Amino acid sequence: MRRIVISEEALRQRDEIAAQRNRYYQARADGFSREEANEIANGAEAPAPVVVAQPDGEILIPDNWAALPYLPRAKGGPSLRGLATKLSAQPVKNAAEATAAIEAELARRAEA
Repeated sequence: MRRIVISEEALRQRDEIAAQRNRYYQARADGFSREEANEIANGAEAPAPVVVAQPDGEILIPDNWAALPYLPRAKGGPSLRGLATKLSAQPVKNAAEATAAIEAELARRAEA
């Protein structure tokens, strides 16, 4: 059997590449574009999320909510997932669940 010797430098590089890949995928999961995620993976600071509070505390549902993309096109942009997450106590796993959560909230508001 042959013994393979891997240098400490090679192990450190491998770990750094894995960490960089994890930072990239986390940034993509957080809604950043590919370019933004790449910058974050390479050490740039992630911008703070944009938080817009409604004056009366109720979350605004836009008239064109059905046309929103499931994921935001830009960080902090409007999306079905973001809107449904604000409206629902349950986690939103896909577009169908997001649509159902928004429709349930609209029905609740219509009854009130």
